[in-house]
Amino acid sequence: MVIFTAAYYVCDGVSLTIRKLRAHLRSKGIATRVVSCGPEGWSEPDVFTVPAIPLPIVNADDNFGYSLGVKLTEEVKVQIKKFEPSLIHFTVPDFLALDALRWAKAEGIPVMGTWHSNYSDYLKFYHLDVMRGFIEKYIRSFYVNMPIYVPTPFIRTKLLDNGFPKHRVGIWGRGVNLNLFAPSNRSLAFRRAKGIADDEVVILWVGRLVREKSPDIWAEVIRRLQREGLKFRALVVGTGSYEEEMKKLPRTECLGWLSGPALAEVYASVDVFLFPSEVETFGNVTLEALASGVPCIASAGCSGHLVYHGINGFVVHQADADEYHSLTRRLLLDGGLRQRLASKARPSILTLEHGRVMDMMEANYDHVIKEHHAQGLGDPSQRKTGDRYMTFVYHFFGIILLLLTPTLKAYVAVLKVLQRAWVGHDQKAQWKKEGKDGGSEDDGESGTAEAGEKTEGKDGSGGVFLRSMASLVVTVAAPVSNLLSSLTFREMRALMIIVYMFALYVLWQTLHSAIL
Repeated sequence: MVIFTAAYYVCDGVSLTIRKLRAHLRSKGIATRVVSCGPEGWSEPDVFTVPAIPLPIVNADDNFGYSLGVKLTEEVKVQIKKFEPSLIHFTVPDFLALDALRWAKAEGIPVMGTWHSNYSDYLKFYHLDVMRGFIEKYIRSFYVNMPIYVPTPFIRTKLLDNGFPKHRVGIWGRGVNLNLFAPSNRSLAFRRAKGIADDEVVILWVGRLVREKSPDIWAEVIRRLQREGLKFRALVVGTGSYEEEMKKLPRTECLGWLSGPALAEVYASVDVFLFPSEVETFGNVTLEALASGVPCIASAGCSGHLVYHGINGFVVHQADADEYHSLTRRLLLDGGLRQRLASKARPSILTLEHGRVMDMMEANYDHVIKEHHAQGLGDPSQRKTGDRYMTFVYHFFGIILLLLTPTLKAYVAVLKVLQRAWVGHDQKAQWKKEGKDGGSEDDGESGTAEAGEKTEGKDGSGGVFLRSMASLVVTVAAPVSNLLSSLTFREMRALMIIVYMFALYVLWQTLHSAIL
């Protein structure tokens, strides 16, 4: 078995699911290999790595942790053939997977896919909705070449409405380790160590802190509860670009990234799990909270298959801070209701035990392999390389990525320099706002360096770069300089991303019109 995934080195929902699946298959004596891109110098046993370019649009944090694999190298092809896989499993329809799909079809290797992210839904969070039609057609054209398994009936219906063939879309849910996540992990010692009173209701967030998961709604609920003078505490588990905003919230403590027993203890020790994300395909964190005996408030679309309104929690049908606040407030004030919902939480998901769900995927693998050989797809005369649209997309983006890879790498490098400079800029602005004496400009930079914000051996380089660029802009256009200097780093990054993606979109539309 060979599994293609985008960023195996990042601890997100996709890679964690694949790691759990591989561990289960290993326990059954089934060998697997992973093909993924990775940062320079990264390696893991039984993982074949391919070249990649940085992807600064969808980040786990501000360190540009994601990369995009673009091509299946000859070396990796040799490694895969030597391994002799019975099946290739795709978890993301990126350009690496597109190249691998064409190669697997030519080699007569069975292929299948699993759905882990609602890709087109992410576009609106980066002001790229204009590309939605193209992205959806590309994804549909990719997955129509194979059986695909989605996590919930809701996602299956969504894909069928978007033109996916009904007979090709099956369901593979997610499971939870019921021994690890359990109400018995509740710890008064943990609560007291955090200064939580016995009568305080604790609200929890678990997940990456990125804007597409709607942490702004969660934060707004916390602020409203504080203004109302209610007795509560809030805990945040996870990291990401929104973490600094979470740290500013009242009565809130950020615990960073946790896993294993430490995470299980946090789940069981809280009273309400509030998760307003609308881009989840299953809701693993919601499942873990329910297994821990915690009532949940979550999106109906993403977690409606887990949370039953008024039974083990509440569901919200749109990203509305008012409704999330109203339901959270209700649970804070009604201890009897909290207890009733909590008593139903774990029993409602006992059928989703981890091992049972993983056995389902093993059965799916067997079915795909048997169907492949029954249809004679291993016969060279029956092999296909995909439709004209996919062929065009492959060659078009192959050329574009070849030409733009150096540009994109330079773009990321510039953003990193700007980030270092903007950190100093924001820090000095904060000092000025608070009335602190930051000393001279050089002293201010020295203080920032002492805080660990500058790279070793390059003290002041970010500030020098920024001042040089600012001087040039002032000379050319003072109003533009004033505008740019008022931007935070995140605002500057967003501006650069918009400009960059707009240029790509114009190029795509020009070539699309000329060729098609």
